[in-house]
Amino acid sequence: TQVRQKVLPTLLLWKICLPATSTLDRTFASIWYRATEKIFDLVTERLSDRVRLHIDAFLTVPEDKNQSILFSLKESPPEPKAQTIREWIEKYALLRELDVSEIKLDCISPQLARELAFDARNHDISELRKFRDAKRYALVACFLVENLGNLLDQIVFMNDLYLTGF
Repeated sequence: TQVRQKVLPTLLLWKICLPATSTLDRTFASIWYRATEKIFDLVTERLSDRVRLHIDAFLTVPEDKNQSILFSLKESPPEPKAQTIREWIEKYALLRELDVSEIKLDCISPQLARELAFDARNHDISELRKFRDAKRYALVACFLVENLGNLLDQIVFMNDLYLTGF
C-alpha cells in the first residue's frame, strides 16, 4: 500500500494509464513475494551445512524431552532462581557451541533481520517445518542471531534480580 502511494503519483505525472487497483495489487504482491523469496535464498546460501543441520535438529523434539530446542529458546525468562539462571546459561552455551556468530546476515539490513527473527518467534515449530527450506533456514537463522544477544541480556537481568533479592 505504501509503495503504491509512492508509485501512483509518478505514473500519473508521466501520463501513464493506470491499470485497475486489483491488477496493481496483484502485481505488487507478486513482486513482493519474489523479493522475499530471494532474500530467504540469499540468507540461506550463506549458511554452512553444519548450521543447517543444527537448525533441523532445533526443530525436532528429542525423545527424552517434550519440546524442541527452538521452542525452549522462545520461552520468556521465568522468575530468577539459581536453577533457571543455570538453564538460561545452558541455552546460551548451546548457541555459542553452534557458533551463531558464524551466521552472516550482512546481506540484509539489521531491521529486516529483526523482522525475520520476529516472524520465526511467532510461528510454531510445525509451521516452520512446513516452510520451504530456504525460508525456514533464513527465519530460524535470524532468530538464533537475535536470540543470542537476548539470552545474554536475560541472564544478566535475572542474575541481577536474583542477587538484589538475595
